[in-house]
Amino acid sequence: MTQFVRLSHRYKRTLVLLGIVALVFIVLSQFVTIWKQPYFANITPEWNWNSKTIENLRTEHKYFIKVRGVDSYFISAIARPDTESTKQLNIVLSGLDSTRGYGKFVCCISRSDGSMLTTPAQFYHKYSHNQFLPVITQLFYQAEYDATQYVCNVQQKDEGVKDVNISLTTTTCSDNAADYLPIKPQEQVKQGLAVCAKVAYGHLLKPSRLIEWFEMQKILGVDKILVFDLACGDDVKTVFKHYVDEGLLEVQPYSLPGKMPGSVQRSFVNRVKPQDSHDETLTILDCHQRLGGYKYLMAADFDEITIPTNFSTLKQLLKNQTSENPRAAGFYFHVQFHLENWGRYRNDTDMFFQQYLRSTKPRWECQKYIYLPSRVVSAIVHYFTPISYFPNVYVKPEVAVIHHYRQCPQGWSNCYPEIIVDKQIMKYEKIHSKNTHEVLKKLNMKSYDSLV
Repeated sequence: MTQFVRLSHRYKRTLVLLGIVALVFIVLSQFVTIWKQPYFANITPEWNWNSKTIENLRTEHKYFIKVRGVDSYFISAIARPDTESTKQLNIVLSGLDSTRGYGKFVCCISRSDGSMLTTPAQFYHKYSHNQFLPVITQLFYQAEYDATQYVCNVQQKDEGVKDVNISLTTTTCSDNAADYLPIKPQEQVKQGLAVCAKVAYGHLLKPSRLIEWFEMQKILGVDKILVFDLACGDDVKTVFKHYVDEGLLEVQPYSLPGKMPGSVQRSFVNRVKPQDSHDETLTILDCHQRLGGYKYLMAADFDEITIPTNFSTLKQLLKNQTSENPRAAGFYFHVQFHLENWGRYRNDTDMFFQQYLRSTKPRWECQKYIYLPSRVVSAIVHYFTPISYFPNVYVKPEVAVIHHYRQCPQGWSNCYPEIIVDKQIMKYEKIHSKNTHEVLKKLNMKSYDSLV
């Protein structure tokens, strides 16, 4: 019997060792794939620009460009100044990448003097939908396209020559203008506060609630909002146009390129996990580059409002927090959930955010942040990654809280925890109601939450 037990233990150890060896083999195979990929650093562009093709529609991938030779797509190319050299420009491309960040791409850059510049594309950042040992765990639960960024580093020589358009390739540079993205400079607003509002989509968006949300952001001191429009209806587009005309809003048309196994329709309504996480996070990665020249940047949905307790605006709050924490990379905030399931607390107003005052106590679920882009490497929906020597700061709930208005979150075993009544938003009621109704009247719209 003793010998049998020994053999049993020996077999178990052998199986464990075989499992570890197999796992190491799988991981190493990923890197072997990288080593085997050809590197095209010395591509000679067979290039003869055909400007007439600029009118060609990208019927399959619409607002993205497709990499020549690879099933990967990129939506933006943002040029930002290099922190160490004024003669170097870093062009960051954000997109959905089937190579999982291992693409050996070459940047094809058309210049204002009619010349073409080629340079290797360097990997910059890849989103991991599983934060626990992502190199291993995501081997077994992969998205078809990872939200990924590459950077093209360009030396600036002639002051009169500008980099105009950019494309990625694994073969030769395209001569079709529809295969290129315009290179846009990163917005620089040194004292500004900007919001990344992610993706707007679906029939559940209510125009009057959007107007309420935009007006609250203005009151709180927000200078710029970026939103990605995924086939929104005409009424929502009307609201967007109003705030674009005001100079508050920038709208980036959005689509979901590529194909999923089984010909699943690419949308946010019919979500496919974990791909939907990458489709959403791409907009945050992209926004971090577009608006990275603002002093402060935050990610927020249309049902979230960050309210300071002792200040009227977020800028006042942030100035105070930065003064108290001069090395801070950014600030995390608790969240209070105002659940529609509990019904209206007030029946004397048609303002949605003023009606639902019942909330949970401050919680850490779905925490959000406001950060300083100059001190942060990258950001996703609920977290940001600071440069190593800049710390995170967790703001006490008595100082400021994110108020999240929604239905009961999925996964809550009890949708009725201890309920409090929070009236902080009422300090903005007079000006908020006035401004919202003026916009509703101008756009000939009615409040969705009217009590009549």
